[in-house]
Parts: sequence; C-alpha cells; structure tokens
Amino acid sequence: MANFCEQRDVLEALHKVVDQSSFVLKENPEQVFPQLFNRLQWQAEEEELLKRELDFERKRFKNTWLRLITRPTQSSALLRSLVSHTEGVEACAFSPDGKHIVSASMDETLRLWDAETGEEISILRGHTTQVKSCAFSPDGKRIVSASMDKTLKLWDAETGEEISTLQGHA
Repeated sequence: MANFCEQRDVLEALHKVVDQSSFVLKENPEQVFPQLFNRLQWQAEEEELLKRELDFERKRFKNTWLRLITRPTQSSALLRSLVSHTEGVEACAFSPDGKHIVSASMDETLRLWDAETGEEISILRGHTTQVKSCAFSPDGKRIVSASMDKTLKLWDAETGEEISTLQGHA
C-alpha cells in the first residue's frame, strides 16, 4: 500500500464490514469468514483501493476456499450492532433526546450506549437475576429496570449509579 491514508481507508472499510457482521460471531461463528469475505467483496465495489487489495489476494491464492454466493439478506438500513452482553437482550429503549440507548439482559445487567457511536458507556449492575425491562424517565435523567428478582431499580442515567430498589412484587 502506498501510504498511511490508504492503509487507514482499508482498515476503516474492514472495520465497517466487521461491525455489520458482528451479530454472526455470536449466533453462527462458523459463518464469520464467509460473511466477512462476501461483505468485503461488496464494499470493494465502492472503494477502488479495497478492490485492488482483494484482487491482489485473489491472484496470490488461486484456489480460494471462500466463494461469493449471494448477498446477505440483512437490511442495508442496519447502522451497527451493539455487542457486549453475555446473555440474551430482553429489552431496550432510547433516551428522550435520542443520544443514548439502555439495554436489559438475561446476564443480570443493563448497559448504557452512545446511540451515535455505538460505544458502551457503562454497565449497570445490581440485579441478582435476569433483567426483563427498562425505560428512561421522560426527562432522560433516570432509568428504571424490572428484574426476575422481583425488584425494580432506579438508576442515575448520567452516572449509572443505583438510586434505589423498589420491592414488593411476589
């Protein structure tokens, strides 16, 4: 590759492809390489530098074990996958201003995300079993969560700190 800018462009294209395919890692790990290969092919249609790199690799390896079959069925409207929970996600909600997302999981945590970048901001820990539901307050300053541990918890949306636990459900 000629220079740093071209290397960065290829890495950014690879990052985009990996981000779009991240759901495959958990659900069907055996499909990761075909998925990445296929997505790189389609990304190369739009970026000449990536196309040159893929063509170079094709010539180097004459008998490729991955073949382009069909385009993925996933919608092109997908912006990103937020991946960090270790168990299934039960619920999620946008903050009133649309800048954050909170997710509730069977892994006993809630996670707060930056909606624009997809970065995990904080992990809210305190429930002792699956978290089934979550929501922001109308002003966006608080988060409420409901768990199979028969409690509701109120959280500070800015700090991620637990404010209180509401008990009483049987």
